[in-house]
Parts: sequence; C-alpha cells; structure tokens
Amino acid sequence: MKIKFEKLENGEVKMVVSLENAEFEKYRQAGLKKVREFVEIDGFRKGNAPENLITEKYGEMVILEEMAHLVINETFYSSILKENENKKDEDKIIPVSEPKISIAKIGQGSDFEYNAIFAVLPKIDLVDYKKLAKEENDKIEKGEFDELKKKNDQAVKEDILNVSDSEVDEVVESLRKARNTGGHVHEDGTIHEHSHDDSKGKEDKKDEKAEKEELPEINDEFAQSFGEQFKTLEDLRAKIKENLVLEKKSKLQEKKRTSILERLVRETKTSLPDALISDELERMKLQTKADVERFGSKWEDYLTHLKKTEEDLKNEWKDIAYKRVMSQLLINEIAKKEKIETSKEEIDAEALKIMTQMPEANENNVRGYVQQILINEKVMKMLDGEEK
Repeated sequence: MKIKFEKLENGEVKMVVSLENAEFEKYRQAGLKKVREFVEIDGFRKGNAPENLITEKYGEMVILEEMAHLVINETFYSSILKENENKKDEDKIIPVSEPKISIAKIGQGSDFEYNAIFAVLPKIDLVDYKKLAKEENDKIEKGEFDELKKKNDQAVKEDILNVSDSEVDEVVESLRKARNTGGHVHEDGTIHEHSHDDSKGKEDKKDEKAEKEELPEINDEFAQSFGEQFKTLEDLRAKIKENLVLEKKSKLQEKKRTSILERLVRETKTSLPDALISDELERMKLQTKADVERFGSKWEDYLTHLKKTEEDLKNEWKDIAYKRVMSQLLINEIAKKEKIETSKEEIDAEALKIMTQMPEANENNVRGYVQQILINEKVMKMLDGEEK
C-alpha cells in the first residue's frame, strides 16, 4: 500500500491511498459477504447466493464497491496515524472535518486507489498572550476607574468593585415595590391594581398616596419575608451588597475576557479551514432553532418573520463564527503551551451534575464538553488576572 499526502489551499490536505490488485483482492471474501447480506437471488436465502450468480445479476462492480468501502474504512485513519508516528505535535495531521472520498481507480483485475480530502487543524503561531492580556486588563480597569471618577472625584482604584449604600437602597426599594399588596409594578416603576379593564381601553390608577400605602414598610419583618436566613433588615442588606459585589466582579471579568479574546483573534495570523467555519455556522443555526422552538414558535415562522433564509442568517453570522472558532483554537493552544489540564475528579464532578439533569445525554459527549469548559475557564482565569 502506498500513501501520499498533499497540502491544499484553505487548510485542507489530500491523501492518496493506492493498493496493488493482489492486495486489493484480499478484501474480496469480506466484500462478497457484505453483498450477500442484501442481494436477492431466486432459490437462495440471503447470505447464501453463489458469487457467479451475484455478478451475473448485479455485475462485478457491486462486489468491488463493497471491497472499496472496506479498504477505506480500514485505511483512512490508520494511514494518518502512521504518517504522524514520528512527527512533532505541531506538525501532525489532525482532521477537523469529514473527508470527501473519491475513488480514482477500481476495476476487475485493476489496482485500487482512492483520494480523501479533509480540513486539518491549522497551525497557530501564538503572540505574546500574557503581555497582551495584561495590557487589555489594565485598559479595562482604567476605563472603569475613569467612569467612576466622573461620579466621585475622591474615588480610588479599589472602589471599582465597591458597592455603596445608595446602590443597596435602590435594590431594597425595587424589592419593596415588587412586594406591594394591592397591585403590581410596571417597568416604569408605577403601581397599578391587579386588574386591567381592557374593554374600556384604560386602567385604574391609584393616586400617589394610595400607592405609598400599598408598599410594605422596610423593616426586619420585610426582610424576613424573603426567607429564614434573613433575621433582620441588616441581614438582607448584607446579602444584597454581597450579590452586587459579585455582579460587578462578573461584569468586569466578562469585559476583560471579551477584550482579551477579541485582540488575540485580531492579532493572530492564520488561515482557518472553511470546514471549521461551516461547522460552527451549522451549530449556531441548530442552537437558534432549538431556542425558537423551546419558546413555542416554529422555525419556518421565525424565518418568515425575519424575511430571511437559513443561508441569509449564516452569511450574517460568519464574522461571529470566525471569532468563536479562532477563540477556541487559541485557548486550546495556550492550554497546551501552559500545560493546563483537568483532573478526572474535576470532570466527574461536573459531568455528574449534567447527567443528573439530563440522564438521556451521551456520557462521553458530556465528559468531552465538561473537559473543554473547564480548560477554557482555567485559561481565561490565567489571562484575566484572576489566578495570580
């Protein structure tokens, strides 16, 4: 057997596998057995028809095609593994798309040859990601501090994540309005009675004094109405403050991570295979479709409402798909360079949570998903400065 690899454009590789006729003929009995499973010859049960009657009725090619399938299934991945045996990790051929198979030579008494064209994992030349991440972190923190200084010129950098009493007061007041006993709160903050008289085209509005009377007093009893863990109003306010601090940290972290990844993608020069972008676009379509149907709508109605086709959406999403694919490739490359890994115990713990909620899910797929998410988080913690 001869194997030859050729680099193509768009991040693809062409593999040519050739077998001399004598080697190809070794697959005849297995191919014939496969054919016997589905052909029908009068007077014979399936699986027992003689070869000469099969070729007489269906032609020699029906057996040759089954032989070809067997060769391809047996040699495609093994040929790539053999090619990678003595290569460095960065030089190995790693398929990232289904191969496009075409038979170049086949026939009775002939040699056999097939071509396989597939996209491969692109080589990523990392920029100085630690320096870049620090610059982006500093830029985001400076921006947040500048905004804070506009509101309080006495502020110091550490105040970025501080929560003021007035911020806590705003949340308490929102909770208070949501707990009014005689009505409900609209988005503009106004309070209305429980019922709307749609037939009259209007709703009864209470005067300001009546609205205030409906609001509960802010005291320990009010705090206790939110759960046994709140004995006093101060307990409630402390929890609110804790949650607000976590929210600020989360928003700041998300800003940093978005900024870091966007710059990494922008400054990394590589060519992505079209197949990777196409696969990501398909995933985005399936996710959007699932979201639409989960809310009780039909995908076709959604497209009609937008006045767009699936292809229109995919064309609009191409930039986003490119950034997603590049971001994941960069994270994986950084994890490899920094030797960032996940333990079996970490994967087990998170996979169990998902399998408990979705027992029908494929465990191997869940574990693969969990492993990737955990690695992503570890890499981003390193980049956003959270892991010192």
